Amino acid sequence: MPEKMKSLLFVALALVAGNLHSQELNLGGLTGLGFLSENGLSFNIGAVVEYRPNNALFSINNEIDFLVVQDEFLLTYPLYLKFIIGKKFRFCPSLGGFFRSNLYYGWLAGAEFDYSFKNKITMFLAAELMQDYYKEDLPTHQGETHSHTTHETSYWLSVGIKKNILKPHND
Repeated sequence: MPEKMKSLLFVALALVAGNLHSQELNLGGLTGLGFLSENGLSFNIGAVVEYRPNNALFSINNEIDFLVVQDEFLLTYPLYLKFIIGKKFRFCPSLGGFFRSNLYYGWLAGAEFDYSFKNKITMFLAAELMQDYYKEDLPTHQGETHSHTTHETSYWLSVGIKKNILKPHND
């Protein structure tokens, strides 16, 4: 397992253990569509875990997303911060990073619109920009190859639902 993957996995597990007493621990699912600059339209389905410490204006989020890109299935693991503006209806800008099962990695930025029902169920709509980086071997004029890092941009629109599995809070 690459060193970056081990580090992100360790951080995610530490967050799970450390935030069980958080104000909110939301679990849920999402589905969506993405447009990849190199590969066109893609579909995703995934699971969402959101940790929000007591009285915080941010939450720590991670997901496991399964993507269908052309004829390939990919696993993506994002980890990001969401800044929370609002109470029942929330506008939440987000920023973080991710890695994929094809060894691509990168950063993401986006916004989520949340609507909470009785502080237990939350419906959301999310829009994200993801910047993938990966190594590519290019041939040289001398018949050798040269490794170089390149990038690809993707845009995602997802809908989902989350449930707070801890006691309701009074926001």
